[in-house]
Amino acid sequence: SQNTINESAPRTTFLVDGSYTGKNQYDVYYCGTNSGVGEKKVVIADKQTQVAFNNTKHFGAAGDCGVAKATNTTVSGKSGYRFDLEHKASYLCFLPYMAFKVQRANFRIQRIEITSDNSIAGTYDLTQSGLSDAGSSKTITLNVGRDGLKLADQATATKSIKNSLYVVIAPGIHALKVKYTVLDAKNTVMEITKSYKSHNFGDNKICDIPVNLGVRHYSGHNYYMWDA
Repeated sequence: SQNTINESAPRTTFLVDGSYTGKNQYDVYYCGTNSGVGEKKVVIADKQTQVAFNNTKHFGAAGDCGVAKATNTTVSGKSGYRFDLEHKASYLCFLPYMAFKVQRANFRIQRIEITSDNSIAGTYDLTQSGLSDAGSSKTITLNVGRDGLKLADQATATKSIKNSLYVVIAPGIHALKVKYTVLDAKNTVMEITKSYKSHNFGDNKICDIPVNLGVRHYSGHNYYMWDA
């Protein structure tokens, strides 16, 4: 695009080089910000970083992608091509919480490691139907901030969108095991591992995963059903 887009918006205008008079419709591909892997290729990163809670600015680098059909349209006397992007990755929304106020004030979430029974990251071909290829990694690690972050919503003892953490994964049917790493006020490392039953992670779907990280024992495996 010739123009720079500085702010997030549900709809914007791209000014693109070239002459587009030969067809009434063109295919559009959005491959994220990792453009060094080839045309119509998408890299779902096995290492992702979110710098603040309730923030998705890392999506482009993490593997967000989409396709569309741009159709010749005239709006308010201006001609151009209009399209609605269909995202083709899938997304996890972790909603950590801590019931005790002293833990919310002192504990930092450092990272979340997701391990699947099949591949959820790697390099994929992007077609108008979605992502294809098998991927190459069964594990994705989300680093939270530079060295962990305290919960943004200190007022609530239950899940809050203000404390959300997001991971981009490849669509498909996956059974996940998730290891949460938490640091206390003395930088003592604590880990809690939860296993989740097989679930169909669809294109352009966000799966909410509430998790209590203020439990007193950080060992063993807990089995949870998926959130609604």
